Amino acid sequence: MKINHLNLSVTDVPRTARFLAEFFGLRITEQKGRDALAVLYDDNGFSLILSNFDCKTVPSYPRDFHLGFIQQDREQVSGLHARLQTAGYAVKPPQGMHGSWGFYFHAPGDIQVEVSCPEQTQTPVFPSE
Repeated sequence: MKINHLNLSVTDVPRTARFLAEFFGLRITEQKGRDALAVLYDDNGFSLILSNFDCKTVPSYPRDFHLGFIQQDREQVSGLHARLQTAGYAVKPPQGMHGSWGFYFHAPGDIQVEVSCPEQTQTPVFPSE
């Protein structure tokens, strides 16, 4: 069985969708309502649905909840970190964490995001296959 989609409630659907498209390469394929729903796809067929159907709800996720984007190596992590900093996002420097090299930050829509890569000396935390 393969997970193929996830729906996240976010505070600002259009802004979050544009952010994920710009920085993480997701493609916005559908938008419904003025600000209620956006459907995004990655290159592996995974769909991420962003929603806020009443356009008023402020979602509340547990402190550790996050969306992760695994990179191939430290250079990719550093490059994405630099792009985010240049764009004005508050991101702490990458560091070693749970067998990976990366960082966390809050994206538009109030979603915590992890950007990381497995450390070369360790077995990947999240295998690619």
